[in-house]
Amino acid sequence: MSFLRNYFILDYTTIIYECKRDMVKDMKERQNRSGRSIKKIVSLFLCFLLLLSFSVAAFGKEAAKSEEDGIKVYIDGSLLETRVPPIIINDRCMVPFRAIFEAFQMNVDYIAQSKTIKAHDDQTSLTLVIGKKEVTVNDLLLVSDTAPVLVKDTTLVPLRFVSEVLKADVLWEAKTKTVTIKKYVAPVVEYPSKDDENGGNPLLGVSPNYYYQGIDQRIVGTSLVSLETAIKWAKSKGAADLFLEAAPLYWKYGKLTGIRPEVLYAQSAKETNFGKYTGVVKAEQNNFAGIKVYGQNGDRQEDHETFATMEDGVRAHFNHMSAYVGLDPIGETHGRYASVVKMPWAGTVTTVLELGAKWAPNSTYGESILLHFLKPMLDMR
Repeated sequence: MSFLRNYFILDYTTIIYECKRDMVKDMKERQNRSGRSIKKIVSLFLCFLLLLSFSVAAFGKEAAKSEEDGIKVYIDGSLLETRVPPIIINDRCMVPFRAIFEAFQMNVDYIAQSKTIKAHDDQTSLTLVIGKKEVTVNDLLLVSDTAPVLVKDTTLVPLRFVSEVLKADVLWEAKTKTVTIKKYVAPVVEYPSKDDENGGNPLLGVSPNYYYQGIDQRIVGTSLVSLETAIKWAKSKGAADLFLEAAPLYWKYGKLTGIRPEVLYAQSAKETNFGKYTGVVKAEQNNFAGIKVYGQNGDRQEDHETFATMEDGVRAHFNHMSAYVGLDPIGETHGRYASVVKMPWAGTVTTVLELGAKWAPNSTYGESILLHFLKPMLDMR
């Protein structure tokens, strides 16, 4: 019995020893595995830090290169200083909007809620919206090929588009990444005296002073554009149907008054955006020339005349111009006509350029009609 007891005690002791040995072995293996995991984590973290340091170094070099070899913009010989450097997006140079507009001495406003940029001076107003290519210039809707964008909390606008809208010359030098801008300088135009109207060019019977950049800018005279050509031009510009319907009326009253119909039709295209009426005046007002109500100088819809029919609106356009050039009106006149004929310059206007600062406050109003509307129509002959 003692032998058996000793045997069981020894066997029990052996079992305890082996269990303890297995536990120790298992703990060591777990520690080894944990150690390997920790080492792996530490190694990955060190690799991450190393890659991060390389990226920061590379970014620093790239930033330095951008500062050293970046795009330079010169306006009339002066470097344009910007908080965010100019960049190229879709092959277009983009610059901070405030810097470029203030370089042109324009007042600038930014409406954060609608992401709208407004810039204006005494002659031109522009409205741009971040992410949209449509740009409003003096109530005329234009489309840029690149929309304003937001970069590093700064709104960038297409440099060439903005500069050319402001009538500046833009030159891009790819090798030096330099943009050279030359601001527009309004020409000094001399007008002939009444007794020298036909003395300048006996072959044409027209004084050369009546030409501006090759465009015959007389308001009164024989039409140089056929009705068919005018409609073709209007269609090429995506004109609204009512603008096309009004064309025959313009040529009708042109013959009745002696006023060149293409001049007034071009003016109407500017005032109504080819009959789309994207400004404050609406199509139902039949107001083709932005004529205001007598005694009103605001820019609300109700500040502008409303005519009963399309023909009444076209006739009012010719009557209004008659007060400028000194011709008799046709039929009943509208209220604003009475105030125009009292102006000291009434009856003395002979050219489209002279409409600036008279028909509209903008001094380049007439020039815009000539270059952007009348000339393209004449070119389609």
